[in-house]
Amino acid sequence: MPTAAEKGDALHDAVLSIESHILRTSPFLNEKNFKIETKKIVRFDGVHHEIDIYVTVDSAPDYSAIFIFECKNWQKSVGKTEIIDFIEKIKAVSAAHG
Repeated sequence: MPTAAEKGDALHDAVLSIESHILRTSPFLNEKNFKIETKKIVRFDGVHHEIDIYVTVDSAPDYSAIFIFECKNWQKSVGKTEIIDFIEKIKAVSAAHG
């Protein structure tokens, strides 16, 4: 039986594979237009944040859009506190979407 960490890693890998496929097959992008980082560590106002999947898309000259993903493999619904934490991560990295 897989551990909670193994289940979490499997979910992370699945989300990463799906997002990678979407970006690779987009008619508007090529490998030079996007970058995917996993378990990225960022600091904002002295606060350490880990972002499960961090995508940068260069959609125009001198313009990059950031999209972040958090992978939660929980039995219960994600609560208000976790949503607020995620919103803070979105703000911290100036992501277009999370």
